[in-house]
Formats: sequence, C-alpha cells, structure tokens
Amino acid sequence: MKIIFNKKIYDTDQATEITSVRYATPNNLAWFREDLYRSRNGAWFIVGVGGPLSHYAVELEDGIREGRRRLTPMSSDETIAWLEKHGKYSVIEDHFSDWLEIA
Repeated sequence: MKIIFNKKIYDTDQATEITSVRYATPNNLAWFREDLYRSRNGAWFIVGVGGPLSHYAVELEDGIREGRRRLTPMSSDETIAWLEKHGKYSVIEDHFSDWLEIA
C-alpha cells in the first residue's frame, strides 16, 4: 500500500514491518488488524484494516457500513502512545530507548 501525505511517500513495500496487533477474527464484524511500519528514512506509519463495525469502517449510502484499509502516518510520540496502548514495551525499548528515563 502506498500514499503520499505532506509531500512524503509512505510505502509498505519500501518500509519494514515492526509489529502488529489484532482484535478478533474476520468473522467478527468489529475485527481489525494494525501493522506498524518504519520507513527507510525513519517515518512511522500504521496500516489498518477492519470490519464494518471497526474504527476502519466507512458509511456508505443508506447507512450501510463497510470495512476498509487505511494507511496513517504517525509522529514518534503517537507511535510510542500506540505501542504503550498495546503493551509492546520491548519495541519501545528497541526503537525509542533514548526517549526513556527511569521513573
């Protein structure tokens, strides 16, 4: 998947997948999967896909909802927050160790 956003190309074929999260399976209408990527230049982004009751759904005519796939660029702060939310602490230590301090 590839998008251009703020004059930057985000391309899954040119980036490294770092980790992923999944909620439920595709037979659950609220299912979703998110894959975190890092580009060769250090940009972070998520590629997410989900069912018609997930946060990746779009509303079509007559109130029908359909699941979609979306690429979302993220700042380093947003990436750390996403990793914390999903308990990916070793990934934070691997990629953001210079941002961490002992409490």
